[in-house]
Amino acid sequence: MILSFDASQELSVAFAAIACIAAVALIVIYIPMLRRLYHALSDSPAPESGTLPVSVIVYTYANSKGLEEVIKALHEQHYDGSTEIIVVNDGKDNGVEDFLTTVENTYPGLRRTFTPYDTRNISRKKLALTLGIKAAHNPIVLFLTSESRLPGPCWLSSMTAPFHNREIDLVLGYAGPGASDTESHRLSRGMRHDILVGDMEWLSDAIDGKPWRGDGDNIGIRRSMFFNNMGFGNSLNLQYGDDDVFVSEVATGSNTSVVLSPDSRVSTEAPDDTPGYYRIKRERHRLMEGFCSKRPNTRIAATYVLPWIWLLSTIAASVCILGMSGGAFSGTNTAFSCAVLGGIALAGIALWSILGIAFNRVEMALEQRHLRWSLPYVLLSRPIRRWSWHRRKAPRSWQQPC
Repeated sequence: MILSFDASQELSVAFAAIACIAAVALIVIYIPMLRRLYHALSDSPAPESGTLPVSVIVYTYANSKGLEEVIKALHEQHYDGSTEIIVVNDGKDNGVEDFLTTVENTYPGLRRTFTPYDTRNISRKKLALTLGIKAAHNPIVLFLTSESRLPGPCWLSSMTAPFHNREIDLVLGYAGPGASDTESHRLSRGMRHDILVGDMEWLSDAIDGKPWRGDGDNIGIRRSMFFNNMGFGNSLNLQYGDDDVFVSEVATGSNTSVVLSPDSRVSTEAPDDTPGYYRIKRERHRLMEGFCSKRPNTRIAATYVLPWIWLLSTIAASVCILGMSGGAFSGTNTAFSCAVLGGIALAGIALWSILGIAFNRVEMALEQRHLRWSLPYVLLSRPIRRWSWHRRKAPRSWQQPC
């Protein structure tokens, strides 16, 4: 049906205004966040050799090959302080036990513990980490997994540096997908970008003094803080949450530091026999989002909704223009049509150019593959992927079975 001239004009202007408002809102949300993160990445100095006594807990689940790489990298660290490495073998995998038996005389300071395979009624990873923390002798504890890949010999110094400030109880580090996984079938383009945008959000919030999540592949705590919080006692009914629910409970702007120097940034490498590693990791964080009390739900929801408001309003404004009586580009309609279409085109170009430049700067600083011109697809598809996931898997597995 062809609308009347006045109605088409009014509707096209209204939809164009909504599209422009949505574009401005997205810029207002993302640019401060990305600017904070970029400046933090650019201003991260190289660390001096550390001296604080530290225990490194390496969590592993049936990944002896990855564990070997982590232990070797830890013993190549340039660190002047006292260190110990505690390997927690979740499920007491025989391959991991055999490897540790062969290298325990080669690497001094290497200790181990395990959780039985048939552990029930408690999160196995939380139990494993708790056993590791209890076994630690030093006041500072850093966490890695057998999937973590250290960037170089200064990782220990970088992650322990903030603990020289006695007010700091929690250090959050970055852990992104490794190059080998990024270039292989293990990590799809959409999932890689979804993970990257999500990491940018929580890192920027932590830099802004509002921490609510971390990454268990690269995190540090004071041992005393863990026990003062009764460990994972407040979330023992949850299968997961060791690096998000726990951080949301204990982290504040004054007791948390974010370390983003190149020497601190860990990469992750999925085990060869676990093709769904990143999907599982992402879904665990999604399951726990509702239990992170400090998560900025309103802002994150806005980043899901606003790209679609912009797109649908842009399409609606264009349809109204084309539906004007007498034709969109005939007579007196020409100037009006050009003004409205030009306005929404400029808004779209400005939106994706500004966001594209800002995102790419941060991605370059993080040494991750660039979104480039796929950014509109990434931001528009994020809510679809989330909705699809909720449709396929209703989050009923957040609690341990009795």
